[in-house]
Amino acid sequence: MEEHFAPKLIVLEDKIKKLIEVYDQSLQEAKELREENAFLKSLVKNREEEIKNFQNRDKISKIVTTLADDTHRKVELKLKINEYIREIDKCIAYLKE
Repeated sequence: MEEHFAPKLIVLEDKIKKLIEVYDQSLQEAKELREENAFLKSLVKNREEEIKNFQNRDKISKIVTTLADDTHRKVELKLKINEYIREIDKCIAYLKE
C-alpha cells in the first residue's frame, strides 16, 4: 500500500518545494520593490525641494524688481540677495552630502 502512495508523495514534495521557491522569490522581490519605492520617494522629495527653491528665487527676484526703485539701491539689493541665495545653495549642497 505504501508503494502506491510513494509516487504521489514525491510529486507532492516537489510541488511544495516549488511553492517555497516561488514564495522566497516573492519575498525578495517585495523587499527590492520596497527599497526602490523608498529611494523614489526620497528622489521626489529632493526634486520638490529643488522646485521650491527655484520658485523662491523667482519670488525674490520679483521682489527686488518691484521694491528697488532707484538703480543704485536696486543693484545693492540684488547683490545682497544673490549672496543669500549662494549661501542657501551651499547649505543645500552640504545637507545633500
